[in-house]
Amino acid sequence: MAPLTSVILGSLLVYLTHAEKHGVQVVSISHKLLIVPFLLVCICSLSTELKSLSVNATLHESNRDLQVANRKIQWAKYVSI
Repeated sequence: MAPLTSVILGSLLVYLTHAEKHGVQVVSISHKLLIVPFLLVCICSLSTELKSLSVNATLHESNRDLQVANRKIQWAKYVSI
C-alpha cells in the first residue's frame, strides 16, 4: 500500500506545484486507465475491512457468551457449596 500512496502523493504534488513547467517530466496516461485499478484496490480493501469487522464482532459476541456461561458456572458452584 505504501508504494501506491507515494505515487499518488507524488502525482498530486507535481500537479499542485505545476512542476512540469520547471523541468519535471510528466508521463501522460489516460486517467481512465488509472481510475479502474485504483477503484478495484479500494473496493478490495473495503471488502477486507468489512470482513474483518464482521469476524471481530462475531468473536466479541462469542467471548461475551462464554463469559456469561462462566459466570453461571461460578454461581452454580457457589450456590452448591
